[in-house]
Amino acid sequence: MNKGYKKIILIEVGMILVLFFNAFILDLIMVNNKMIFIQNIYTICFWLTVILCLFVLVGLEKNKFLKQMDVLESIFIYSLTFLIITYLSGIFFGYIRSPYNLTIIGIIKNIVPLIIIIILAELSRFYIIVKCNNIRKNKYSQIILGLLILVYVLFDFSMNIGNISNMRQIGMIESMGLYIIPSIIKNIMLTYLVYKNGYRSAILYQLIFSCYIYLVPVFPDLGNYFESILYVIFPLVVLLKLINIFGKKDNVFVHRDKLLFTTMWTVMISFMIMLIILVSGLFKFYILTIASGSMEPLIKIGDVIIIEKLKEDDLKKLKVGDVLVHKKDKETVVHRIIEIKERYKKTTYRTKGDANNAADNYIIYESDIIGRAKFRVPLVGYPTVWLNQIVKEKG
Repeated sequence: MNKGYKKIILIEVGMILVLFFNAFILDLIMVNNKMIFIQNIYTICFWLTVILCLFVLVGLEKNKFLKQMDVLESIFIYSLTFLIITYLSGIFFGYIRSPYNLTIIGIIKNIVPLIIIIILAELSRFYIIVKCNNIRKNKYSQIILGLLILVYVLFDFSMNIGNISNMRQIGMIESMGLYIIPSIIKNIMLTYLVYKNGYRSAILYQLIFSCYIYLVPVFPDLGNYFESILYVIFPLVVLLKLINIFGKKDNVFVHRDKLLFTTMWTVMISFMIMLIILVSGLFKFYILTIASGSMEPLIKIGDVIIIEKLKEDDLKKLKVGDVLVHKKDKETVVHRIIEIKERYKKTTYRTKGDANNAADNYIIYESDIIGRAKFRVPLVGYPTVWLNQIVKEKG
C-alpha cells in the first residue's frame, strides 16, 4: 500500500474514534444548552487539527475544476427551491415555533461557529479526496472513501446533541430511518460533489441547509418521518443529476451501465423509503426491536418483528395463540394471548411470554392493544439492545 494512503487511512481512523467519542460519550454529558458553545469550540479545534495533520503527514494539494460556477448556481437554485416548497407545505401541515434565539446577537452566536465548522469540515473532505485522485482505479481509494463517509456520518451526529439520546429511546432500526440513512445519502452526494467540483459547492449546500433554521421564526410541522423521506430523496435527486452531468462530460456511462446504475439506485431508494415508512408507525405495518427473552425460542433478543396495527373491527379477529403487541405503562410488550373474556361488556385479554413460567399479572383492554406480530427478522435489532445495555451500565 502506498505510504500516502496509509497516512490518510490512519488519519480517518483517528477521526472516527474521536467523533465516536464525541457522538456517544459527550452526548451523555452535554445535556445543558450552555454547553453548546464549548462543543462548537471543540469541533472547530477538531477540524483545524485534521487539516494540520493532513498538511504535515500528506501535504495539501490543489486541484482545478471546470464549470464551478455552473454547478454552484445549480446547487443554489435546487436547494433554495426545495426549501421554499418544503416551507410552503406548512400551509397544509401546520407550523411550529422556532426554539432558537432570533435576535441579531442570538443569530450571530448560532451561525458564525457553524459557518466556520462547515468550511473546515468541507476543506478536510476536499483535501482527502484530492489526495486520492484515482478513486475509480485504486482499491485503497475505495477504502478511504468508505471511511470518509463514515467520518462525516459520525460528524453529523456529533453536531446534533440529542440524536444518541433519541436512538436510545426509539432503537437502532428506527434511528436508521430517521438519522443514519439521510446522513449517509447526503454524505455520498457531497463526497461525489467535492470529488467532481471542489469544496465550494459542498460548502454552499451545507450552509443553506444548516443555517436557515436559525433565521426563520417557524418551521413546517412535517413530522420526523416524512421529513426524513424528503431528506433522503432530495440528495439522491441531486446526486443523480450530478452523475448525469459529469457522466456525460467524462463519457463514463454506456447505455447498459447507465441502465444498471439507474436500476440499482431505484431499488436502493425504494428500500430506504420503505424502511422509513415501516419505522414511522403511521401505516398499517411497522417494526419493533425485541429487547427481552420472554418469547424465546420463537422470538429472541435482538430480533425485529413486523407488527400489523389493528383497528377496532380487527380486534374481533384476535384469538388465543396470537402474539399480541400492547402497551403496559410506558413499555411495549409482545406476549402470546392465552385467554379472551367478556368482562362488564368489555373484551379483555390475558397474555403470557412463551419463556415465562406464569401468565402476566394484569388484564389487557382493547384500548391497550397496538397490534399483533406477523413476521420476525432474526438479530437485525441487536445493535439497539447492545446500545441500551451500554447506556444502562453507564447510568
